Amino acid sequence: MMDEENQGQNEEGRDDAPTQAEPLWPKTIEEWAMFVMALGNLALIAIAINVPCPAIPGFRGFVYSFAIVSILIGLIRFIFSLSREGNDKRYPRMNIVVSLLGLSQLALGIWGMALSFPNVGYLSDPSPETCQIGPMLCMLIPSVIIAIAIVAILIYGIYSVFKKKKEEVPAPASQGEQQIAKTIGEDYEKDLSV
Repeated sequence: MMDEENQGQNEEGRDDAPTQAEPLWPKTIEEWAMFVMALGNLALIAIAINVPCPAIPGFRGFVYSFAIVSILIGLIRFIFSLSREGNDKRYPRMNIVVSLLGLSQLALGIWGMALSFPNVGYLSDPSPETCQIGPMLCMLIPSVIIAIAIVAILIYGIYSVFKKKKEEVPAPASQGEQQIAKTIGEDYEKDLSV
């Protein structure tokens, strides 16, 4: 029978009892900075409201959608302090919500690439009849960031595949090991023929 002082400990002596979670408040400077950066997406909405871009009809839809999703991600991360160690496990549903919003942000970024990349020429000749610089930058900056993220994900995926294949390749056997394997193989074949 376990005595009371060993209760809650595993065989290595570590305490298995759940650790006391950090309180959500006060927030750290880094958390406030990330939240303020997320609120910076309000500038995208302000530009979309005030500056027209008649040459790209989907401009406002993209900017509103991307900005709202980005603000929601920042707000949820801030409220639940998901950047703190262990809070992703403490609030798993909110972590899943943020992950799903991140995927939707990726899809919105692809939409932004489809809108902005073919129309980059408007940056060199902006006009109220086509598209001014403000709306183009509102589409181009998030699109470039998402494009960089996609390239990084692809490079990491390729690296992971090659790293895994490299680990699976057995090391070449020494001459002694090859001779033993050959002898065992011959003995096995003799046993089968009998």
